Amino acid sequence: MRRHVDHNIYGIVPLELYMQTKDKRYLDFRQVAGGQAVGATRCQRSERPDPFWIDDMYMITILQVQAFRATGDRVYLDRAALEMVAYLDKLQQPNGLFFHGVNAPHFWGRGDGWIAAGMPELLSELPAITPSEPGSWKATRR
Repeated sequence: MRRHVDHNIYGIVPLELYMQTKDKRYLDFRQVAGGQAVGATRCQRSERPDPFWIDDMYMITILQVQAFRATGDRVYLDRAALEMVAYLDKLQQPNGLFFHGVNAPHFWGRGDGWIAAGMPELLSELPAITPSEPGSWKATRR
C-alpha cells in the first residue's frame, strides 16, 4: 500500500495510548503507524511535485506534536514548526485565507478549518522564543 499523508492521523492513537499507559509497545508502534511522517516531514521530501495541500497542515502537524508530547523529544516539535512555516509560505494568501494546494489555487472552507485545527495544537506546545535566540525557528514571514 502506498503511503499517504492522511495516514498520519492513525499514528496519534498509539502515541496517546502510550501517554495514558506508559506501555512501550505503543511508543514503538509510532514507527509503523506514523511511518515516515514521524521522520522527515513533507517539505523535506519530494514524494510528488506538489506536496503542499491545506489538509496536510493538520495531518502532519498533529502527528509531530503528538510524538513530541509522548517522547519529549524536541525534534518532533521542530519538524512541526518548520512544516507549518513551509505550508504557510506556500498556501496562505494576502487575504489570510489558504489555497487548497499549490496547483489548486482556490479557497476551500474546510481547508481553512484544517489549519484552524492544526495551528493551535502546534502553538500550545511551542515555547516562547524570539527570532534572535540560538536554535529558534526561522519563522519570519515575508
